[in-house]
Amino acid sequence: MSSTTPSIDARIFEFLLNPENAQFTVRSLRDQYMEQYDIEAQHGADLRRFIYERIRVLITAGLIEKDREQRKRDQLFHVTPSLKKAELCLEGECFEAWHQRLAPHLKGKSKAPTIKENAGQEKKDDGHIENASYATLEKKLKETKSDFFAALGEAETFQQLMSDYPELKPGITLDYRDAHERSSRLLGNVSALEKALHRLGAP
Repeated sequence: MSSTTPSIDARIFEFLLNPENAQFTVRSLRDQYMEQYDIEAQHGADLRRFIYERIRVLITAGLIEKDREQRKRDQLFHVTPSLKKAELCLEGECFEAWHQRLAPHLKGKSKAPTIKENAGQEKKDDGHIENASYATLEKKLKETKSDFFAALGEAETFQQLMSDYPELKPGITLDYRDAHERSSRLLGNVSALEKALHRLGAP
């Protein structure tokens, strides 16, 4: 398990603690999120991406496990017992904040989602997004996430190779460990940058 403290949306964490989600798919979590927080259907694809990115972080931390059966669609995941005891940072941005921040870069350039609980709240000042410091951190976060997913993918590939071809294990074990350590370190960087952006963009 990674020694870093993952940052996650408290809503997703609440869903994962529900016994009914001991086994889940990203689609099922997305549907629950949309229903409970009144996310418009047009934002379903973006919400699914939002949830998937956070589930991958929890997989790296050893708190979620991917089912052994590989599926092209609706991959099954399992919540591990350690999730309840994990010291997670539950200050990760919610979908609405994430979408508002990334909306210009997402497909369709759709309007930010609205939910009933935020209907009476004022929109965040555009100055937060245009702020030079915010823009710099946002760019750094994007680059760090890209590096993180690359390292994570490399580690997962080495792990799969060792499983499929045991004879390769002695030769690539060190490569796997290096990729895993890099992904863990980058996960910590992503968590810190997300928290910094959240603080900087808070009204």
